Amino acid sequence: MHNYFPPPARSFVINLASPDVALRERSLEFAREGLELTAALDAPAYSVHAGFVTDPVGFDGTSLVLPEPASLDAQAEAERRLGDAIAILKERAGELGLRLLVENNVCVPEHRGKLLVQRGGEAAALVRAVGDGVGLLLDTGHLKVSAATLDFDWADFVDETAAFVGGFHLHDNDGSVDTHTPVVPGSWALEVVRRPEFADVPVVVEAKFDSLDELRRHVDWLRHELGAE
Repeated sequence: MHNYFPPPARSFVINLASPDVALRERSLEFAREGLELTAALDAPAYSVHAGFVTDPVGFDGTSLVLPEPASLDAQAEAERRLGDAIAILKERAGELGLRLLVENNVCVPEHRGKLLVQRGGEAAALVRAVGDGVGLLLDTGHLKVSAATLDFDWADFVDETAAFVGGFHLHDNDGSVDTHTPVVPGSWALEVVRRPEFADVPVVVEAKFDSLDELRRHVDWLRHELGAE
C-alpha cells in the first residue's frame, strides 16, 4: 500500500509536513486509514510521501507548483512537523504489526528549498529521530533527479540509507525530470537493487508502458535479472 490509495472521494494533495493544521490533520487521517487497510489486506508495509515545506498551489503538467517558503526557518519547521506526523503513524503501524516507509522526494530546480527527504542525510536523520519501525521507500527515479538538481552522488545516498531501505520504486530518467522510464540492461538503478543487502527488499516497478504485455515482459526480464525466478 502506498500513499494516495485508495483515492478519496474529494481529492487533495497529502502533505504530512503542511503548515496548515487542517491539511496536516486530513493527511494524517488519510494515512491512518491507509494503515488500517494495509493491515486488513495482510500486507507488510505502508508507505507515505515525505512531504513539502510549502503546500502545492497547482500542477504544471509535470510537477507540482510550490510557493516560496515564508521564512528561513520554514524548512526546519517542516522537518519537525514531518517527524511528529511520522512518529504518530509509526505508533499505529506498530500496533498493527506493519512497517512504515517514507519515500524520498524528487527535486527539480524550481523545487529547491521546498521539499523534505531528498538527500541521504535527511532520510537518515528522520529515521534516527523517529526510531525503529520506520524505513525508506527508495525511489530510484526520484533519486536520480534530486542528485542532479542538488549536485550530490546518488551512490552516496544509497550508502547512507542502505541499512533502513524497506522497499524500492524502480524506474529511470535522464536526470532532469521524473519520466518513469523503464530500467534497461546496465542501468545504474538495476545495479542498486542488485546489491546483496537488498536481496530481500521488495521491488515495485513504477515505470510507464504502452501495454500490459510490455509491462509483463519487463517484469519477467527483471525477475530473471534479479534472480527472483
